[in-house]
Amino acid sequence: MVNFLKILFWEYLQNLPVLTGFAWALAFWQKGRFGIAVACLVAGGIAGAVLIALTESRKQVGYREPPAVLLTNILGITLIMFVMAVYLTTHWSSWLTDLVIGVLVGTGLGIAQSLAARKKINLVHCLALGIASPLVLICIRGLLSAGWSIWMNTLLMCLVATLVISLIDYAPDEFQSV
Repeated sequence: MVNFLKILFWEYLQNLPVLTGFAWALAFWQKGRFGIAVACLVAGGIAGAVLIALTESRKQVGYREPPAVLLTNILGITLIMFVMAVYLTTHWSSWLTDLVIGVLVGTGLGIAQSLAARKKINLVHCLALGIASPLVLICIRGLLSAGWSIWMNTLLMCLVATLVISLIDYAPDEFQSV
């Protein structure tokens, strides 16, 4: 259980810059400040991808992130955040479309990461991202209507993403034996 708590800590830390950049980008996007919004998306994508590359070995002993995966994460995360920001500001999006879009972008990122690493597609990781992404979108939709601060929204979105990804990708031994 101590190892799983360590994984939760590192996963949360890795997700935090991505979701912080995204939350700020959404706030600027809604005010029509698209240049600053895109800068937040890019900064969040780069910071998150670099942090993943630097700390993933804390979760998986001996893991070294290939440069192609780092580049894929920078481009993929930034592009996904851009698509999600545009999507969330449309008038036709709903929690139902959040499910479809979230599954597609989350699974797509997982596939891209596996391909960049030149490994067999990691179905468990694709599942983790495919479940976490729509939940984050639905969470964002609810949090935006709640009127909470950007920081509170970011911390809660990060908690949801971290718990889902960690429970699926790094399930504690107690869960795996069930």
